[in-house]
Amino acid sequence: MSREQSPEERARHAVEAAWRIEWPRLVAGLTRLSRDIGTAEELAQDALVAALEQWPRDGVPPRPGAWLMLTAQHRAVDRIRRDTTYARKLAMFGGDLANGPDEMAEPESEAESIEDDLLRLIFTACHPVLAPPTRVALTLRLIGGLTTEEIARAYIVQQPRWPSGSSGPNERSQRSTFLTKYPAVTN
Repeated sequence: MSREQSPEERARHAVEAAWRIEWPRLVAGLTRLSRDIGTAEELAQDALVAALEQWPRDGVPPRPGAWLMLTAQHRAVDRIRRDTTYARKLAMFGGDLANGPDEMAEPESEAESIEDDLLRLIFTACHPVLAPPTRVALTLRLIGGLTTEEIARAYIVQQPRWPSGSSGPNERSQRSTFLTKYPAVTN
């Protein structure tokens, strides 16, 4: 005896399904824009919150993954504009009082560019500067979409503990600028 779901429940299930399927693509595309994995994850989560608020009210869009990406990209552009304005005003009024937030990295040269966002994210997660267990954990989290709890169970460790050689998300954020620069690709 299955009862019929309300429109809100259907929308919530649609959001959950779209999130599970589109998470790696969202983070990969947003990492290209923001040049920071931590920021990309925040932007993707902002899009998730927007979907949870809007889809029950307005209905599920025809292409949920595209909707999530577009919403997150708009938020990324807003953040870049806000950071640029902040840096400009700080330079104008504050001079050398502070270096300000991490500046967005300069765009890559064409020789260093990896066009496929998902492939770029895989290379970032598997960067040689990271310890092998950290590479596996990041790949499972960013590409596989597994939660921290699921990864901890796979490693048979307590959730707060991260693989050897990593202090977790903070270290990942600190290294993300370095990790998103790639050696030149030769043909």
